[in-house]
Amino acid sequence: MIVASVLIPLPVPEAFDYEVPEGLTAVRGDQVTVPLGPRLIRGVVAEVFETTGSNRRLKAIDQVLSEHRLPERTLTFVEWAARWTLSPPGEMAATALKGLRAPRPRPERRVKRVEGRHPARPTATRTAVLEALGHRSMTGPDLARAAGVSTGVVKGLVDEGVLTVIEIEAVAAFDAPDPDHAPATLNPDQAASATVIADAVSAGGFAPFLLDGVTGSGKTEAYLEAAARALRHDPTAQVLILLPEIALTQALIERITARFGAAPAEWHSGVTPPKRRQVWEAVVAGRCNIVVGARSALFLPYANLRLLVVDEEHDGSFKQEEGLVYHGRDLAVARGRIEGASVVLASATPSLETLWNARQGRYGWLKLAARHGAAVLPDIDLIDLRTCPPDPQTWLSAPLREAIGETFAKGEQSLLFLNRRGYAPVVLCRACGHRLTAPDTDSWLVEHRYTGRLVCHLTGFSMMKPKLCPSCGAEDSLVPVGPGVERVEEEVRRLFPEARTAIFSSDTVPDGASARALIQSMAEGEIDILVATQAAAKGHNFPRLTLVGVVDADLGLRGGD
Repeated sequence: MIVASVLIPLPVPEAFDYEVPEGLTAVRGDQVTVPLGPRLIRGVVAEVFETTGSNRRLKAIDQVLSEHRLPERTLTFVEWAARWTLSPPGEMAATALKGLRAPRPRPERRVKRVEGRHPARPTATRTAVLEALGHRSMTGPDLARAAGVSTGVVKGLVDEGVLTVIEIEAVAAFDAPDPDHAPATLNPDQAASATVIADAVSAGGFAPFLLDGVTGSGKTEAYLEAAARALRHDPTAQVLILLPEIALTQALIERITARFGAAPAEWHSGVTPPKRRQVWEAVVAGRCNIVVGARSALFLPYANLRLLVVDEEHDGSFKQEEGLVYHGRDLAVARGRIEGASVVLASATPSLETLWNARQGRYGWLKLAARHGAAVLPDIDLIDLRTCPPDPQTWLSAPLREAIGETFAKGEQSLLFLNRRGYAPVVLCRACGHRLTAPDTDSWLVEHRYTGRLVCHLTGFSMMKPKLCPSCGAEDSLVPVGPGVERVEEEVRRLFPEARTAIFSSDTVPDGASARALIQSMAEGEIDILVATQAAAKGHNFPRLTLVGVVDADLGLRGGD
């Protein structure tokens, strides 16, 4: 009897055994449907073996699906990741198949000429449509534009039977990147780093690197050049670039498109389900060479993954803390080892784990010590608020206010960094000193003045700001204490009423689309002063930004990883 162990997407600790009936052939990585209770469920074959008998009667596999087989190394990675993170292997396998759960894109409707059929009334507009179409197939609107007529003329020819409508299945077309399209001019440190990485990719085998470069040193150009040399050596090679935030993808996609003359695939929660399916199928078929995505892109079924890049590897956003719990950076290193690929961990401020591995010699350590081109590191001034305190009920010191004014007068941009959402971190009663906290916790409620609510950032509890103190009953005695980004932005608008200001935090940009819109506005100079939390500290490129003020800098010294 042939038995297949099948991983099913349920929180169970191991694969389920099923009999492979006669007439069916199942191999490791096949997608199958199997009975589970009264229903059929999709799973992945993890192992196939032969046995002479069993002490229990096994149910049989219902069907081996014609979907793409999960590549061997992808399945090995999924099984390893499940063991490493103590996660159900079936749920981890389901993550790798997530793209296939999305619906296929709708077929494209086109029209084509019916041989031997001619219009009963060959008017000038109808003749123009037939001449524009020729022997091709085109969409109705495109054909109407090409012929310079209305869509009604095309529809009339379809109704008359001169043209027929056909449906063509939508297949994602990812143009092959050209490694020699627009190479960047590298400085010696960049060129040396790119050469080391590219040589490791060409040699094959697992090779991890820390690309340690100061801000603006050109780390992106270095690893893109390494990717170009890898693609030049092997045109079927695949490159994965992981980013910590969806908001960063668009800028990098534009840089990759300019460098290689072809856009990469995009993979994150902001991509529509049909598009995700197209990306999944292109990746497993080897029709997609470069993927830019969030941490979940690690689980795509790469056919020939040769280089992984984890940009801003120190960023805590690579940690998945809901559902399957894992660290994207660590799994990227593991995936590189299993695939026999090179891994680049890029950062201006490497994590302690990565820095330790580099110092111990486990990772190659590539250093970019200077900024690229004519750029220089900024001057940093420390302002002691004991000797230069801000005015009462304000939060910006006199030197910072003067610097903002000078920057604004020159038509340049300023960024004020304060890693505190909302208007004020504490709300207390002036009459009795009571501090408002979330129910059943000691977590203080944060005032959000734009919404008029008090919010606990720990539990998610929120409430409208009361008029009476809940402890002593005093009216209008609740006052905000301390600054948040909303309060700092309020002060900026009072000081510089003509300046265009904005707030960049998870409250004002709750999704990737709004974050990209704000980043684009800042990059195009439509914002003069940006007040931001750590949401802005993700490696964005703002060419007109010449001043950064860190408000209440001591705040960043408390709190852990």
